[in-house]
Amino acid sequence: MILDLQDDRVRKDRAAAWPLEEIGYRTATANTGDSIDAPVLFRGVQLFHKRPNGLVVLVPGDFNGDVGGGFALWRKSAVTPPIDLAAAITGLGLALGPPRPIPPKTLGTETRDSIAPPPDAHDAAYVASLLALRPSPNPRIRSNAVAQIVTGWQGKLQYKKPITEADRVILCASLQDTFIPKSFWAVQLQNKSLRC
Repeated sequence: MILDLQDDRVRKDRAAAWPLEEIGYRTATANTGDSIDAPVLFRGVQLFHKRPNGLVVLVPGDFNGDVGGGFALWRKSAVTPPIDLAAAITGLGLALGPPRPIPPKTLGTETRDSIAPPPDAHDAAYVASLLALRPSPNPRIRSNAVAQIVTGWQGKLQYKKPITEADRVILCASLQDTFIPKSFWAVQLQNKSLRC
């Protein structure tokens, strides 16, 4: 079985003509075989959008005459209910382990809200499994969600002490992966003499 998670922002050239204006979406799809072309067992969608709040506003036109003004619906951000992935997985007959405890923060970072707890062995295994995936035969690249998870792990790794050899190997694999964009955190780690 393959579980495919996507988290993408909607790229649009102009405002939506319909009441709902999409901003982004998340999808979770489970396929029966080892390909995304296999029959679907489960599919969940969460939509991020803007919807009218009942007010109409007058929008001025562009001074160059390129864009005309007019009336527009005033919108507010909204989101559909999140995907209940745990219920979907147990509904497929798969067992879930106990919830993971949050690891303690690294000494010296306890009072800094912007610094997350350092990654643990579960995080490393998760990132390694994502890096082990390869694109399917059809022309499809990894989603932004995978890159965000990997670069997020890189960001938390800089506050881990000590960094294990397994962490170093996974970091080097992430730097060689052409589907993962080079991140600021990877450069920071390399500047701290963490070489591949």
